[in-house]
Amino acid sequence: MRHTIITLIAVFFIFIFYKPVNADSKDIEATGVVISDSQIEMIIGTTEQLTARVQPDEATNKNIYWISGDEEVVTVQTRGASSAEIRAEGGGEAWVTVVTEDQNWRASCKVTVIVPVSRVYMRQAELNLNPGQEYQFEAFIEPGNATNQVLNWASSDNRIVGVDTKGLAEAYKPGTARIVARSDENDNIYAFCTVTVGGNEETGAETLDKAVEQELEQDVGLHEEEVEETFEASDEENQGIEVGLNHLLIGGGATIILLLSAITIITKRSR
Repeated sequence: MRHTIITLIAVFFIFIFYKPVNADSKDIEATGVVISDSQIEMIIGTTEQLTARVQPDEATNKNIYWISGDEEVVTVQTRGASSAEIRAEGGGEAWVTVVTEDQNWRASCKVTVIVPVSRVYMRQAELNLNPGQEYQFEAFIEPGNATNQVLNWASSDNRIVGVDTKGLAEAYKPGTARIVARSDENDNIYAFCTVTVGGNEETGAETLDKAVEQELEQDVGLHEEEVEETFEASDEENQGIEVGLNHLLIGGGATIILLLSAITIITKRSR
């Protein structure tokens, strides 16, 4: 009797807890993988966290692994079941890819590592120019592999000295102004040179005076030649006049020469 009771109890528990194995059951395959970011920007030396999720959620094998396309730009520091910490090593671009162990599904994130500008400098702090002079400025960015190498040029007073987008400056009038080279990435990073424009400027009046002076000199030369030719063609009486006129030419200057020329012309016409 006791044996029968024990047997019944055993059958009861087997019936309750036993589940037959389905011979037709299969593992659920991975159908894809999703990454947390498709692209990110990082500053050199910093770290970021990427995560991935195998699809579908019921997939039997959810194992993944991470790959860096260029470890000089970005490296995978730590790996987990569904995440990875990446570190920016150098300027440039690289792809970080997650791959499923099952079916080899892939997803990637484009990582751009930026090398920031730390300093801008110029070789000269002061410069002297004269009006009309040009000078090609040079400015340098540190570090040399900074991502953004663009400089913006400006003058503190364009009336005194101007500068173009490539750092070519031109002095206009006497005074002092600063030529500034500023980082396009950060306005607070810049260098400047103090330019002093001297007073060796030819004003419009001075230029006009020089032109008039040159014109008068040419006229005087022509009149001198004309007077000499006239006196050479004269008779002995006029030769005496020529001697006197030559004395006047030497001591009288350009005005007397012009008067003598006029007298000569009148004399010719009277003959």
